[in-house]
Amino acid sequence: MNHHTADPDSKPNTFDAFMKKVLGASVLDPKEFAQANMEPPKNVPRKSSKKSSNANAAFMKPMLPNAHLASIVGTDPLPRTEVVSKLWVYIKAHKLQDQINRRLIHCDENLFLILGKREVTLFELASLIGKSLTPLGRRRSRS
Repeated sequence: MNHHTADPDSKPNTFDAFMKKVLGASVLDPKEFAQANMEPPKNVPRKSSKKSSNANAAFMKPMLPNAHLASIVGTDPLPRTEVVSKLWVYIKAHKLQDQINRRLIHCDENLFLILGKREVTLFELASLIGKSLTPLGRRRSRS
């Protein structure tokens, strides 16, 4: 017996109901919902494509570079993301990225003074520049 021709009060066989549930309501025609005694799905709210206004605001907060870092990125306050971007421009311009292992950076004297290591990986770069940045409104310690 075909459940599409069955009387509207009878329930469809369980396999058909299961397959429609598995396949999802989006692939079914609205007429099929009525025939299967199922309710079409309500409009599901979608995630907004807008980025939230407070998306990790700590990374976007302007910070003051120390003297060594300022020699590369300038003296103006910059967010960490901009500091990393300017460091990358410097690294590429001076060909400090390892040619075989592209994740490795060979530090010249300027970068060594900032990062404190002769070689750093991409993953270390962002965390090591934190020592060279001071939040606005705070005084630098003399260490």
